[in-house]
Amino acid sequence: MKRNARIIHRIPIEAGEARLGRMAQRLHARKEYAILEKDGVPLAGVVSMDEFEDLMELHDADIKRQIAEGYAEYRRGEAQPVREFLATLGRARKRAESN
Repeated sequence: MKRNARIIHRIPIEAGEARLGRMAQRLHARKEYAILEKDGVPLAGVVSMDEFEDLMELHDADIKRQIAEGYAEYRRGEAQPVREFLATLGRARKRAESN
């Protein structure tokens, strides 16, 4: 399977912070990449979640297992909606801070 050439954007981190949501959607839809920079120094790369999972699978068998388990939960309808998951994390953090 032939892969199309990918576009890599170089974005100052200050600009990325201001428009992260739109940038992530665009990069995902167009299958593009971005490099976040601070004063011209590359700090981080932004890739789609599929690409990130592929990279993680290459480097860590445990991550590969976790991704497979999470996907299986999603397919069975057992995954939490993101808002509920984030609320659960917030409550757990508050409990940990109060102890």
